[in-house]
Amino acid sequence: GLGNLQDMLLAKAQYLEVQFQIEQALGSVEAYRANLASAVGMPVSFGLQIIPPTMRPPTDVLDQEVAVLMAESLRERPSLLAAYSQKRATDWAVQAAYGAFFPSLNVQAQGSKSNESMGIFMPNESGTLALVAQWDVFEIFTDHFELLDYKARQRIAEEDLKQAELNLMSQVWTYYYGFKAATQQVNSAIALVEANIASYEAMRIGYGTGVTSLLELLQAQDNLATARLQQIQADTAMSTSLANLTYATGKMMMGTQEPIPVEIAQIQTGNSPETP
Repeated sequence: GLGNLQDMLLAKAQYLEVQFQIEQALGSVEAYRANLASAVGMPVSFGLQIIPPTMRPPTDVLDQEVAVLMAESLRERPSLLAAYSQKRATDWAVQAAYGAFFPSLNVQAQGSKSNESMGIFMPNESGTLALVAQWDVFEIFTDHFELLDYKARQRIAEEDLKQAELNLMSQVWTYYYGFKAATQQVNSAIALVEANIASYEAMRIGYGTGVTSLLELLQAQDNLATARLQQIQADTAMSTSLANLTYATGKMMMGTQEPIPVEIAQIQTGNSPETP
């Protein structure tokens, strides 16, 4: 034999470890299936099939400057618009509280008309017009503390708004460059998979002609499996980062989508070359 007992036991241990990882991955798939069913609002079952994507996410958003995206997000993000409304509400509340310190003005008018006095016909008309100012002095302390309370709420709303703006700009910045990096990683992963496919095919042909050994063929297959995993992880990171960027900007990222290459699509569906 080419190996000894230690090599056989090590290979068996590695085989059992791989089996454990497969079972763990299958459990994760079902957990993700349940999360997906809950997100779309339907009961979880095996009827919910997860179909691998055939198109890549659009990358047109990378044609825009990150500063433009941040400015658009500050204008359109729903949660930030709610913070703007809350800030304006506190401003109006403070103005209304200031108004309590001014007297209220009331206009009073009264008129009368009579045609007879002491039995003698004597037309008589009279009227009064008054402008009355009312000011409750005893409420001045209550109004003062209400004004202080509204001012405190105004400062809190201002700080919350500033923090929301800073958080939003930070999110857009992070997710924009995260999506940009993920796009580059996908391109690198595609090139790596294609290179490993070519290497595996060369090893398979060499094994068929007796030029390469079975161990070399298995190593090439292992390298291809590692490249496949990196490709899947890169695709996942790209889609996740785009979803995060969409959430941060508050608008859907539309654009041109490129089809996934046939070789990569076969990898995502689990169709890989078989080992002799």
